[in-house]
Amino acid sequence: MDKNRQMPIGGVSGHGEVYYPLLGVLLARLRAPFLARIARLALKTAIGLAILGAAQAIAADPPAPATEQLDIRDGLTVERVAGDDLATNIYSMTLDDLGRIIVSGPGYIRRLEDTDGDGKADRSVELFTGPADGAQGLYAEGDTLHFVGDGGWWQLFHPDQEGRFQSRKKLIAFKTGGEHDLHAIRRGPDRWWYLIAGNYAGIDARFLKGDRSPITKPRAGVLIRISPDLKQRQIMAHGFRNPYDFDFQLDGSIVVYDSDGERDISLPWYRPTRLFRALPGSDAGFVRRSWKRPDHFFDMMPVLARLGRGSPTGVEVYRHTAFPPRFRGATFVADWTRGRIMAVGPGGSGAPPKPWKLAEGREDFGFAPTDLAVGPDGSLYVAVGGRGTQGGVFRIRAESPARREPTEPASSEPLPSVRDADHPLHRAWVLRRGGASLRAWRAVLSDSDETVLRVGLESAMLSPAEVDDLEDIVPLVARCLGASSRDV
Repeated sequence: MDKNRQMPIGGVSGHGEVYYPLLGVLLARLRAPFLARIARLALKTAIGLAILGAAQAIAADPPAPATEQLDIRDGLTVERVAGDDLATNIYSMTLDDLGRIIVSGPGYIRRLEDTDGDGKADRSVELFTGPADGAQGLYAEGDTLHFVGDGGWWQLFHPDQEGRFQSRKKLIAFKTGGEHDLHAIRRGPDRWWYLIAGNYAGIDARFLKGDRSPITKPRAGVLIRISPDLKQRQIMAHGFRNPYDFDFQLDGSIVVYDSDGERDISLPWYRPTRLFRALPGSDAGFVRRSWKRPDHFFDMMPVLARLGRGSPTGVEVYRHTAFPPRFRGATFVADWTRGRIMAVGPGGSGAPPKPWKLAEGREDFGFAPTDLAVGPDGSLYVAVGGRGTQGGVFRIRAESPARREPTEPASSEPLPSVRDADHPLHRAWVLRRGGASLRAWRAVLSDSDETVLRVGLESAMLSPAEVDDLEDIVPLVARCLGASSRDV
């Protein structure tokens, strides 16, 4: 090579690649100290930017009011009760016997407390460190707490003065932690335990104990019923895809909100999210992906509402009276994906229930509801979180809580008048004595059907004198009513 030949700045190789020999020589002559100074400068710049970002975050305005983050309807208002600092990434929520909020996420179960009486939580108490995968079901009862997680259904007990549980016991082993495994747990009006599971929970005939299960060959997601002594295990309904929660209606029937098959969207066999009435022995129709049983099969459970695309989470039946009358007996359902809460009316007189939108995230606010609960004052509490998202609790309440006045039954027929009667816990406010009401109770309680008697007992609001009048008809029911009237 001629040493006097001038080196070109750049060119194109025979392979079509661009090269810059002069630039390469210059870079090769750069000394290590110079590169080190550049690296130090870059590191200092990065640290400075991080500090500046943190300072801006600290000085940032507080989160916007809940009314600016959620669209709320029906004369209701919403406020934030707790933020992500008290409980992040919430999976489930329940209220204890004192109406206090208990929430769970990955690695914690906490009680949220309002120490200054302003209606908002300002302190959290760690009741239990765990489960590692987060509890997807919670149920508080007395000084015990039940949760679903860590491979089973657990009971926490022996709380200290702060309520922190010192002992725990696994009651039954289950597959937990996955999004399609075991989920919510509730105690039913019959005092049996009820749990709901998705289609990956692996519950089959081997799970059953006793010979009275309505379903003997369970398939896909199931509704489980377990006796108080845990000796009997039943499958009440099956064929769900992935229901996360359920609740009991005023008449004791069970409503379940099941997921859709999102991969089948736009295909003829696609089915949206649906709210079911899960009758004993009934089938929701899911067999496998893209394989569903037709709705017209005789054992398919009634569909109360079809709610389109979404990811079902919390379910709560409204038994209070603070909200406007249209909410009485309505079912609230939470949709995690679409960031909304729907209300499904109880229907009546043969008319199908009508769903309507109660609350929805506004604009770019990430509203991801995971669980619902109604407080003692009739407010609806909404927990948010899931998949690492921001946690918190909102409270939806009536701007002007409705005053409850005694009302006449909508129907003069015995069974409808009992079914639609006020909840027994409201007896002190709406007690009605004598007249047509006593005749209606007498007609219903004379029925030998166990279900009719149970509904009559749960709904009756009779004075001690009326109980005495009924003793010649149903002695056992009369004694029960006498005991309940003394407790009011």
